[in-house]
Amino acid sequence: MKKLLFALAAVAMLFTACNKDRETPLENNTLVYDGVTYQFRSEAILEGQSTYLSYFAFISDNDNFQGHIDGLNKTFDLTQPQDFMFDIYMYINQMPINLTFYDANSINGQIGDTQYSGESIFSEGTFTNTYDNSGVTCELHGTLKNGKKLAYKVSVPENEIQRPPHK
Repeated sequence: MKKLLFALAAVAMLFTACNKDRETPLENNTLVYDGVTYQFRSEAILEGQSTYLSYFAFISDNDNFQGHIDGLNKTFDLTQPQDFMFDIYMYINQMPINLTFYDANSINGQIGDTQYSGESIFSEGTFTNTYDNSGVTCELHGTLKNGKKLAYKVSVPENEIQRPPHK
């Protein structure tokens, strides 16, 4: 009987440990950096008839971020160079964090005062954007090379997406 109780306790601890590793889904227009959650308002611009998307998030007067991607409905690994343009620029607690992929051969970034040339600022992570009839959602989950976790979810309804005049 003791062996059975011990085995059940071990299985229960295993399931509890596995559940802690799962990420909690983010609410719309939420950023989590180093365990602190921020709510923000967001905007998105879809350039004419192209697939160039810009999104902006305003947390406070000093904290904000923006991103740009040349392509819709993409999911990719933030640790690997991409063959399309993608960037994020943010200030969280007045600390700059940015990453730029100009193409597969050009990548650079910054976390605070530390510059990264030819490599990503992420040790792991993914970025996904989706665009459909309901609007646009951009979601990032990753661990920066300084060991801090960064995640955000930008959501802009279709009727609020700005579209500059097509030239």
